[in-house]
Amino acid sequence: MKFNIELKSDENLLIGSWKMDGGKVVVDEVCERIEKLKDNYLKKVTVDKSGWEILYQDPKDKRYWLLFYSNSEYHGGSAPTLKMITQTEVTEKFGLLK
Repeated sequence: MKFNIELKSDENLLIGSWKMDGGKVVVDEVCERIEKLKDNYLKKVTVDKSGWEILYQDPKDKRYWLLFYSNSEYHGGSAPTLKMITQTEVTEKFGLLK
């Protein structure tokens, strides 16, 4: 499956989902795209104290993106969410970045 590796300027939220199919967890296209973005495009900046939230930066437009798992109580943390956050939100959550 081919994905646009860059984030569009009007994108600000990608929410993946999982479903069960024959007793197996199947990820949707959004999960697959988030995985490709984090592995091949976005620059990892830092991780929060819990280890469950990871801050990335888009190398092209410098926007910050927070990767998190909305149902962390699930095995594996559930499906990923990638949300654009502002510089103010970055500072509030992670402090001043070097």
